[in-house]
Amino acid sequence: MPARTKAPKSPFATTQEVSAAAGEVHRDTLRRWCKMELLPEPTIISRGRAGVHSRWPGWAVDRASWIHQQLETGYTLVEIAEQVKAGQAPADLPDGPGQPVMDLAQDAAEEPGE
Repeated sequence: MPARTKAPKSPFATTQEVSAAAGEVHRDTLRRWCKMELLPEPTIISRGRAGVHSRWPGWAVDRASWIHQQLETGYTLVEIAEQVKAGQAPADLPDGPGQPVMDLAQDAAEEPGE
């Protein structure tokens, strides 16, 4: 019997997935985070009678989880926004979506020769 292979991870995420990663926050909170440029703006998809849905880039789940962790640690949204602008957050990189940006403090801790 052949081994089952996992389906590839979708390049897109739903609002529910992003919200769950952020600690079950309300969609209005996600919208506020988008306005603060903490999260990317989702693409709005119309499905006719099935309604309108938001399609987030897959890496938005990692970013939302990271924001939740930062908030739990005690950082404010303004401080988190500064970290995002400094490139210290999981982001959509040229190498591919979902690649985390190296933390500068972690880089210094891993310097050889000590």
